[in-house]
Amino acid sequence: MLAASIAFSAHIGLSGSFNAAHPALWLERDQWKAGAYLNSNEEISVFAARRFGGDAWIEAGVVSGYSVPVMLRAGVQVGKRAALWIAPAVKADGNRGAVVGVEFRLF
Repeated sequence: MLAASIAFSAHIGLSGSFNAAHPALWLERDQWKAGAYLNSNEEISVFAARRFGGDAWIEAGVVSGYSVPVMLRAGVQVGKRAALWIAPAVKADGNRGAVVGVEFRLF
């Protein structure tokens, strides 16, 4: 199934300026997702991930466009089309923090 969303994020404990709006488009099937989104560096990232859980979930996978090509995100559904989430973040210079956000599924 084709899906799209827009997420808005805040970067906690990370130095620098970041893009806070992240449109995404992906294909999903049987808890697997593969697609692309506008990342925090205002570049396109391509990803493949698996979602575990139901209303409370964890996504784990691989992603392009970052110094660490692994993605891990935990979240909770807020209704059918919205989710709150948190993800660890590591910059190339070793700076570490977290990205928190809200995501609205468009279709």
